[in-house]
Amino acid sequence: MSLNKFIFILLFISTQLFSWNKLYSLNSNKYSFQDFGFNDINCLELRSYPINPSTRKQITDRWTVPISICEDVKDDIFKRFQNIKPNLSCKGNIRKNQILPVVLNAMTIDKNGKIWSMNEIEDVLGFIGDINTPAKLQLVLWLYGENEGSYYQKKFNDYEVMVKYKTSSKSHNKSYLNTFVYKLTINKYGKLLNKKLFKHNKVHTPYFDKPRNNLYTSN
Repeated sequence: MSLNKFIFILLFISTQLFSWNKLYSLNSNKYSFQDFGFNDINCLELRSYPINPSTRKQITDRWTVPISICEDVKDDIFKRFQNIKPNLSCKGNIRKNQILPVVLNAMTIDKNGKIWSMNEIEDVLGFIGDINTPAKLQLVLWLYGENEGSYYQKKFNDYEVMVKYKTSSKSHNKSYLNTFVYKLTINKYGKLLNKKLFKHNKVHTPYFDKPRNNLYTSN
């Protein structure tokens, strides 16, 4: 066998073993409850509680539910689930990089109908089990406060995920749209091992170079 043919075969095998696959948004309805591969959970909700940053107390009895993954929950259990008190401790680190003064809690109902409340990523990861499905991988990115991934590939026990971020900037009175693509490495236990810039694209946006004239004028 020639050297060139041997190299071609190695490249072909590597592309088959480590191919990139598309990830879908958690809000796209592309993932069913079964796609998450939960073994001991009937329901998982990520709840956002607005607080006063100075006192760490809720400023309202209401909360939002950015993510809800539930199936086969009895009415009486779900009623108790709705009334569970949040943990607003400053130790909470679920999506802690948010700008808004909110605390995120993960509320779960296990297969036995027991309700659990968690506010630390480590506890949630221990509850949901090994990261072994694309849906669960996307969920882990959300917990860390990252943007949702667009593509992933599995390398042995780790996952590599492409995550895209967009920002605007100005330089010398010119406006630009910046697109950053980062490659994140997450192991099967959900630990974020590495985050490295993979690509940066900068595009001039002339429309935003100068301030727009006000549409409304007063006499």
